[in-house]
Amino acid sequence: MRLYIYLAEYLHKKDFRFNVVNNINYPTVETIKNLHDFLVIKYQKDIDKIHTGQYSLAPLQFTGIKYFLESKEDKREDIIFRGAHIFNKFLEEGHPFIDGNKRTGWVTLWLFLAANGYIFIFPIHEEGSEQAKKVEKWASYKENSENIKEIMDWISRYIKKRKN
Repeated sequence: MRLYIYLAEYLHKKDFRFNVVNNINYPTVETIKNLHDFLVIKYQKDIDKIHTGQYSLAPLQFTGIKYFLESKEDKREDIIFRGAHIFNKFLEEGHPFIDGNKRTGWVTLWLFLAANGYIFIFPIHEEGSEQAKKVEKWASYKENSENIKEIMDWISRYIKKRKN
């Protein structure tokens, strides 16, 4: 619940920028960096030493996104689900920031889906720690078509098309 309050606060203060490719909105590198810094500051505890600095720009370039855009997907929805997975994966595994990569990955996934007409509802009600274990397992996976499909299926179960 706290995350949603922070995000609502952030949405009122910041201007999100997107690049549009094939009628799909992709958050800019600057948007992701600003979102990361906001999340790290909001979640910092007094005893934590959390840094807002950037570690590596390479994962934020999202070269892998070109790969899936070049595939001949018929359905925009499939491209968006795969894009959401890739954004999350690049941010979690690529470690572009010193701290807060997983949190930034999940919020960027949410932002990407929202910018493209979907609402992502994280399944807090379901097996709480089981979901966290599943996400942790995926973060440690090496890329292969089986786990990409599993993650995409999981994402698709928890999103709804926005009405407006």
